[in-house]
Amino acid sequence: MNNDLEQFSEERLEDMQKYVTAGMTLGHADALLIRQAIGIALAAKRAKPVGYSIRDENYNWHIDFCGKAHELQQGDSLYTTPPANSPAIPDGWIKYQAQRPAANEYISFVSRHGEYASGLVGEDEWVEMHDGTSFELAEIYIWLLLPPLPAAPKPESDE
Repeated sequence: MNNDLEQFSEERLEDMQKYVTAGMTLGHADALLIRQAIGIALAAKRAKPVGYSIRDENYNWHIDFCGKAHELQQGDSLYTTPPANSPAIPDGWIKYQAQRPAANEYISFVSRHGEYASGLVGEDEWVEMHDGTSFELAEIYIWLLLPPLPAAPKPESDE
């Protein structure tokens, strides 16, 4: 797990939960909320993967619930619930599974593999990028509709 939770050991979180009000002037409800938040952090810290996703030499994805994929050092850990600080979808971004971009829209996107790019959505299930390459729509994880380009300036009249 590579996130901000790594800086806290389980023991430190347990101590924080136990002594959260020491030296503080908090109401009962505030102290309870802080203890609950620390409890959530502890649960995330203790979470163990239930399986791993791996990609074979033919770029096919597989799910391994036997626990061997981590030995291959290419498996992403799968959890029953996301660990703390799991990636959130930023405001304005749309999950591809929820809504697909329409043809002839300019979008920025992040692929399922973490690549970031922008381009014009074509009629043929591909995004055409500025460098002449294409990207398959099905590989998009999240996308953002880009605003239209401003109109070209009008020439000044001689009046």
